[in-house]
Amino acid sequence: MSQSDQLEVIAIRDRVASRLPGPLLVDASDGQSYYLKGALTTEPGKPLSLAARRREWAAATLAEEFGLPVAPFAILHLSDILAEHADIAIGASLVPGFYFASQRIPFARSIFESDLTNVSPELQFRILCFDWWVANGSRDLDPIGGEPDLLWNPSLETLSVIDYADAFDSAFDGATFRHRHPFRHIVPVFPQKKRKAKRLRTTFEAAIYRLKEDWGQLPDGFISDLKKKPKTRKKTVTGGHVIQSREDMESFLMKPKWDPYGMLHAL
Repeated sequence: MSQSDQLEVIAIRDRVASRLPGPLLVDASDGQSYYLKGALTTEPGKPLSLAARRREWAAATLAEEFGLPVAPFAILHLSDILAEHADIAIGASLVPGFYFASQRIPFARSIFESDLTNVSPELQFRILCFDWWVANGSRDLDPIGGEPDLLWNPSLETLSVIDYADAFDSAFDGATFRHRHPFRHIVPVFPQKKRKAKRLRTTFEAAIYRLKEDWGQLPDGFISDLKKKPKTRKKTVTGGHVIQSREDMESFLMKPKWDPYGMLHAL
């Protein structure tokens, strides 16, 4: 990616407090507003790791390749000068660098359970399968609330998928997923679900193969830690390696340690 192609944060509007530590609402050099993820954390001066930022980018890229209506996203660069003066605008210190950002969708709001019937069964099933395959267990919704990470535009009746920060979860809990996912109820009534899931799995694996090309477009600052002398990798709570590189992600997705069709099982 050339320097002229790199999108820059040009203004920081506000902190978004819906989920601590939360993203930042910023304006970018393409004229769009974005939610910048990871620069503001609970530990001052310690942003979200590059590995975590890459995982969200990779999951969003795969979702887009898979055909989900993902909110437009980009890698934004936060300059030293803007980061240094951020405390004036938001009362918090930020670290300059490259961050994943999801574009703000005008007039969209978080989806309610009453809106779910307006989403086509095919799209519900596709989102359910994809979330299972990338081990994204944070999307949940029931009559009293939750964190669906789905935006609904009531006027246009359109859905936007957001927030894959918790994808590639080594501690993925399939039972909780099947209890809490917003589209869990589609499984018993979806026709020929096993055959259609197998077809979608083929599409998903094709998206994984295309990830290499997308990865090649990332700015150097987004993968700089991978070029350093390798150190002993940290262990996750389940004993697996921290997922950092594209190769890590491909291995995790192509050879899952959970049943790739387990989302179809009854509890």
